[in-house]
Amino acid sequence: MKRRQMLIGAGGIAAAGIGAVAFTGTVAAEAETGLFGIDETYEIDSQSGRISSLTVENINVIATWKNFDHPVESVEWTLEVALDGGDPVEIGTASVEELEPSYSNETGVTATMDDVDLVEVFGQDAFEVESEELYDGEDVTENFDLLFTLTAVVTDVRGNYIEESVSGDTDLGITNLGAEVSGGGSGELSDEDESATDYDDE
Repeated sequence: MKRRQMLIGAGGIAAAGIGAVAFTGTVAAEAETGLFGIDETYEIDSQSGRISSLTVENINVIATWKNFDHPVESVEWTLEVALDGGDPVEIGTASVEELEPSYSNETGVTATMDDVDLVEVFGQDAFEVESEELYDGEDVTENFDLLFTLTAVVTDVRGNYIEESVSGDTDLGITNLGAEVSGGGSGELSDEDESATDYDDE
């Protein structure tokens, strides 16, 4: 059997901008997993301890391959995310079909996925940061872990395929800003001189 290799990765994914990353591997046990391109840390300040949206945007994916036994005709991608070690949830898919058949493509094929709001996926309560004392003036920060996993499936004209995954995580920090109150004001003094006519004659 011929040795097959595939390279998959993603770039431009996140609530802010990021660069491209890649995965390389073979069908043998030598497969090496790279990183998925996502912000390593992301910080949010919130007056209420709640956020209305957290969007993964500009999602671009790529796959390359080489040395397939039969020409490749389609590629499919699936993007999942897990929050704080929970079960992964699918948040995006993409596919490219009816490719010009090729045994190798080291330039790669690309696709995009729709933006996705993680607050809509997990619910607003999942990212809520509460302060023990509502108005004690102290900032309270809570950290969340978002693990992203991108899986690419490259299929040849005979229905044979290779499936490989890459991952990357984001340390998300949300701070509930402490409430503060200050007081102040201003005033002016005025006076009136007492004149001699104000005195009674004795």
